Amino acid sequence: MSKKILFFIIYFVFVNMSIAADFEFKGDSEIGAKLGMFGNGDALFKKKLGTGAGKTIQINSLFVWSYDGSVWEKGGNLYLINDDSMGRAYRVVCSVSSEVGDKFMETKSRREISLTGTIKSYDSSSGLLIEPCNATW
Repeated sequence: MSKKILFFIIYFVFVNMSIAADFEFKGDSEIGAKLGMFGNGDALFKKKLGTGAGKTIQINSLFVWSYDGSVWEKGGNLYLINDDSMGRAYRVVCSVSSEVGDKFMETKSRREISLTGTIKSYDSSSGLLIEPCNATW
């Protein structure tokens, strides 16, 4: 009986560890502060993002101001973009599937989303690209 309990404990810990994001943020303002929206930013954090391709990121609250539908119009992904009025270094782009893009485009309004995805790239001239990205609103 104790072997079964031990198995379930190990299984539970393993599943929770595999689901945990490598980077987790409450909101886009937290990321902006680390990237230097209000100063020079955290150079080590920028390096971690820049070398974090393939790692999982979770943002609980990201406000989407615009989108790039040029690829989506041909059946590809839709790129949801947060407010990049402070410059591209603070830009967060979430690449969602065509199906999720269809749902977003039903109202295509500015809105707050939650997302989990994989970091594809980050640099201060392009911002953070999360692809693939699972978004809910």
